[in-house]
Amino acid sequence: MNTHQIPFVTRLKHNASFRRKKEFELAADSNQAILLDEQIVLPIRENGKINRGLPLRRVVYWDEKHKLCYECTSNIYDLTADQIALTYKSRWQIETLHKQLKQNQSLNYFLGDNVNAIILKYGVHSFGICF
Repeated sequence: MNTHQIPFVTRLKHNASFRRKKEFELAADSNQAILLDEQIVLPIRENGKINRGLPLRRVVYWDEKHKLCYECTSNIYDLTADQIALTYKSRWQIETLHKQLKQNQSLNYFLGDNVNAIILKYGVHSFGICF
């Protein structure tokens, strides 16, 4: 966890520099799409110098649908690598919905802040996303 104890899952930039610290063994019942689960240290620059590093978890998985390899980082260690990958995929689905809403709908504000409020107003099929 970070200083504020906020868990996150995000994608690692392709050119990010990091140091590998420890590789975790993949569970026998793990999804075959998971390629790597490891702990890394991301360097933190302060005043132009690298003084310390941020320990993170890096999960690499293969997405068969898009034929791409994704690297996501997280500060959550009590989930499996499969759950981290699934969390990132779910996050990306939300990002896609938000982008479509902004581009296709003239919304100044929402009357609700959950999926049901959006579905009731516009219908789920108008966005082509399954919940």
